[in-house]
Amino acid sequence: MTLFKNTKKFQEYITEKIKLKRDVKDITAYGLANTIINAIKVAYDGGESIKWSIDVLEIIKDPPKVIKKIEDKFDNKNTRKNYFSCLVSCCDIFEELEQYKEIYSTRLTKNNVSHTIEKNEANGEKTEKEKQNWIEWDEILKFRDLYKPFIKYMNTTKQKIDPVEIGRYQEYVCLSLYTYIEPSRNDYAHNKIYNKREYDNLDDETKKNTNYIVLCNKKKKEGFIIRNLHKTDKFDNKAKYDMPKELTTIIYNWKKLNKSNNLFIYPTTLKPMCETSISSLVHSIFEPTKKDISITLLRKIYSSRNKENIEIIKQFAEESKNMNHSMETAVKHYLKV
Repeated sequence: MTLFKNTKKFQEYITEKIKLKRDVKDITAYGLANTIINAIKVAYDGGESIKWSIDVLEIIKDPPKVIKKIEDKFDNKNTRKNYFSCLVSCCDIFEELEQYKEIYSTRLTKNNVSHTIEKNEANGEKTEKEKQNWIEWDEILKFRDLYKPFIKYMNTTKQKIDPVEIGRYQEYVCLSLYTYIEPSRNDYAHNKIYNKREYDNLDDETKKNTNYIVLCNKKKKEGFIIRNLHKTDKFDNKAKYDMPKELTTIIYNWKKLNKSNNLFIYPTTLKPMCETSISSLVHSIFEPTKKDISITLLRKIYSSRNKENIEIIKQFAEESKNMNHSMETAVKHYLKV
């Protein structure tokens, strides 16, 4: 039995297995491997005493036990769906688990709430969960600005910064990235921060492999974001956005504070955050509001901030439907200025 030194080494092993089985990017394989490990930890009641070897996958051969653990721990059907989806993928990746794939697929279907969500979204209606957790965009901006007094008087010149202070500043960075510019999906995992000279010195292949924030001129407060890896990168490739001056200043100060080229880090270890941890960070930031705000809900709130625009879009959607074409077709072929 081959024992892996730690969870990270085991995750790297699963990542390579995923890449061999599927034609996916490194970041996608790494994210799926992380979710598989989280599912295994749930099955083992937290996973504190797990000895990481290929044998830990044996638990997946006991679907009734794993299903009960997940459904007992999580009431939310979306959360259950995500775990069962990753277990289906795990059964697909490892041949010895293939016979259990159908069992987890059946459980995945049972917990699939997408049909109800799609019906609500098609009518422009909030789901019950969205109604419970909705905050207007103006309130989100006010919440972000509550961090400013703390940031203003924080001493970033100290030789050693307390992890709590690093964590608080990182929360402000996160909020700023999702509010000073249009909120993206969870595209900031493995994002690097470089000044212009550092970025220019990277070879072309390296520049394609991850996402970047490039800081150009501190005095003029100039910088931009490059997203090579995002959900629709197969269709629109690299996306580049200029940052507003206030956001650029926040990122300049953050790079100096966290003393690395990583955008998001674990405050105690200073190692780069994974995708699921960034999602959890967003949830935890909004805990004082007693609302369960996810990145997806944040994007919906932003898109719904202008009530006049919503009515115009609804009218446009109705007109497109009556003309028997999609809104996308109308924009591409019929709208003229």
